[in-house]
Amino acid sequence: MPITPTRPLTAHKALLFDVYGTLIDWHTGLYTALSPLLSLSHTPWERADALAAFLSVEADVCARSPASQYTDILGEAYVEFGRRIGAIPDGANSHIRAARTFAASVRTWAPWPDSARALARLRPHFTLAALSNIDDASLAFTSAVLGSPFDVTMTAEAIGSYKPAPANFEYALARLGERGIGREDALVVSYLMRTDHVPAAAAGFPPGVWVDREGKGSVEGPYGWRVNDLDELVELVEKELTETQ
Repeated sequence: MPITPTRPLTAHKALLFDVYGTLIDWHTGLYTALSPLLSLSHTPWERADALAAFLSVEADVCARSPASQYTDILGEAYVEFGRRIGAIPDGANSHIRAARTFAASVRTWAPWPDSARALARLRPHFTLAALSNIDDASLAFTSAVLGSPFDVTMTAEAIGSYKPAPANFEYALARLGERGIGREDALVVSYLMRTDHVPAAAAGFPPGVWVDREGKGSVEGPYGWRVNDLDELVELVEKELTETQ
């Protein structure tokens, strides 16, 4: 269940966004790119099961190779997952081009329909920052697709580790601190508990905004606000601003 916030949304100075998942429809993009490999498996896969199985492999690869670029992580996870499901024979080299294509699919993953317009409406009221488990080039490409909304961008490539590592959130605090923004003034905005809200709370961030992209309704976690999408977040912000005028 959420934690009751001690301050209004608009009393904070910065919003710290997860990107792939919260702003980008990561699961659809990932599943679409993974589908050709799944078709080679002898076992039929439901979307949710396939994503859960692949993301478990990806998490293992991230833990083994925290300094690797995310596109390299994706390629390695593709091969490991393919071998686990029997779609890539051990020792086969025919998968190399497919793995590269899969890794490059990040740039085809589409934003949620509300993302760009909501970011544009939030930007006059907050410093907007991105903290993403991605490489610099991919985030720069995605940021441009979203309308270049971010004042600060931070990637796993620059940090040398992947969320939920504490180092990623300490790095974010240091970057925001350069702008005079303390940890009490920054809200995490993400649909992910394990990799964002939980480690952010451990780093001293106030309860943030959970974007319930999957329509779960309620989950346990250290968040202060629940919204279905970013349009709803904009409505909350603008309502507060109107009430304080």
